[in-house]
Amino acid sequence: VWVAGMSLYQPQIERFAAIVAAGEREACAKVCEGLPSSHSEMNYMHEDACQSCAEAIRARGEKP
Repeated sequence: VWVAGMSLYQPQIERFAAIVAAGEREACAKVCEGLPSSHSEMNYMHEDACQSCAEAIRARGEKP
């Protein structure tokens, strides 16, 4: 694959895709973590659910 005069090989493309995906996962997890503070009426159960969602999103990036 040629990109802007550079030759990229499959491992480089896969690494770039992994970096992009990791950034997107972290952004989504931060949104989940920010939900309780953005809604003053949320109870502890909702806060726990938001934290669980953030942890699950981050876990998707961990290798088995």
